[in-house]
Amino acid sequence: RTGNTGRGGSLAGPMCPRGTFRSVIGAGNISDCFPCTGGEYCATDGLSAPTGLCEAGYFCRYGSDRAAPAVSISNVTTFSNSSLCITLQGRPLGDSGVCPRGHYCPTGTAVP
Repeated sequence: RTGNTGRGGSLAGPMCPRGTFRSVIGAGNISDCFPCTGGEYCATDGLSAPTGLCEAGYFCRYGSDRAAPAVSISNVTTFSNSSLCITLQGRPLGDSGVCPRGHYCPTGTAVP
């Protein structure tokens, strides 16, 4: 599985958490996962590509785990059965939310 971070493509390693993806087999750590691409969301653990585009009326800069992020979240993601505060590539996961008043956010907006 490509969303899995086990070495050599094994399923033994941790999976990339929600809000991230990994398109190459054999990553060794969670830090080898990429934050979900701006304008897209990554809804589940272990993805090899983003789930889809964020909905109109919302923005998803990077690391979003839902299509319509009504509440902005930062730094917290669920991994396995515990909660971790993580950043990937120096950025907190989940920088997204409702389109601010006075801005236009069509489907797939990364920055309002």
